[in-house]
Amino acid sequence: ERELDLRGNAASPSMRITSRSIVRAAMRAQGAGAGMASGSGSQPSSVAARKAALRAEMKKRLKSLSQEESRSESASIAGTLLGWSAFKSASSVGLYVSCPKLKEVQTDDLLEACLRENKAVFVPKVDGEGVMRMLKIERPSDLAPEPPYGIPEPGELDTAGNPRAEATEEGLDVLIVPGVAFDDRGRRLGRGAGYYDRYLASYQARRRRPLVAAVCFSCQVVEEVPCEAHDMRMDAVLTPGEVLFGEGAAE
Repeated sequence: ERELDLRGNAASPSMRITSRSIVRAAMRAQGAGAGMASGSGSQPSSVAARKAALRAEMKKRLKSLSQEESRSESASIAGTLLGWSAFKSASSVGLYVSCPKLKEVQTDDLLEACLRENKAVFVPKVDGEGVMRMLKIERPSDLAPEPPYGIPEPGELDTAGNPRAEATEEGLDVLIVPGVAFDDRGRRLGRGAGYYDRYLASYQARRRRPLVAAVCFSCQVVEEVPCEAHDMRMDAVLTPGEVLFGEGAAE
């Protein structure tokens, strides 16, 4: 496993590294307009209630996102990620497989680009409620839709009939995750099932933590995401044309 340079030469001519102060000011104005500003009198007090309120708000935002906006932003985010030095230098990548029904950043092109670049690619395989593994694939055709959402997953065996390698066996340089909302400190709000929180904890019990990065639409970045101790933090959040570094990253 290799130690990746989180920042490196992170900015290409078409990519911005945005300071937290700028992002927070923009999110504060957006949050105030939506009645979501941190510390607002109408804000639920408990973390669980705040998470539920934010998920409800994000559901509205994502529902209003058109297919064209989703395609355009997904393409821009793919360009941002593929141009990020930390990702370019990674030889092994964990990548979620997007599902249109869930209104998340589309990863089809990213997956194909990683395979073309001969990166080792690992994708989620759900084993039960809240439990998943990351299995290695060699081609997009290794995936087949699984209920209930039709998210493509790999089978247990590869084309030669051998058990697929797991990320915990071979190691990951970078893990790319989805989510519902993010802030500029690297805090993430998931869908509530805890798949990635549990997976990362299990992975770290066996291997060094990979660089963990999220990809999200512009509308998914908020001023503050309510968090608990078990919630995983992002090292970076990639949006269309921007890389936001988590709180643990050096300024």
